[in-house]
Amino acid sequence: MAMVPAELISQLAAMNEYERLLAADAASKNLGIKLDDLMNMIDSHLKGGAQPDSTFTHLDSAPQEQQTEAPKQQNAAHHLQDAHRYRMKYNPSAESTSRSKEITDAIVCPHCNAPLGIPSVRPIKVNCPNCMNESTFHI
Repeated sequence: MAMVPAELISQLAAMNEYERLLAADAASKNLGIKLDDLMNMIDSHLKGGAQPDSTFTHLDSAPQEQQTEAPKQQNAAHHLQDAHRYRMKYNPSAESTSRSKEITDAIVCPHCNAPLGIPSVRPIKVNCPNCMNESTFHI
């Protein structure tokens, strides 16, 4: 079991919340531990509680699971409720408004989990504006 250096916990505790989250995410991947466990260690340090060398859970197979998950979802869309929430309103043109009315389904991008509003036409090829990956949905 690897130990988290007390110096790292102190450095992370001194950062603001957003910077701490980003740095803790990178550190947890480098150390091979869960982000939640590292954040709990930081919280304990901030409260003056447990020592930074607390026990934590090792990540052994998590990255492999994420890599195999995306191809399974390639053709099957994970549908979301309330598709009307995913109609983009940043373009006020008549063409954009008419396309927005065609949005009847909301799905999740299989690559980055971004919500996407799409028409009910199947099969449909979608380019995710968040991760720029292309997916084809048959269901």
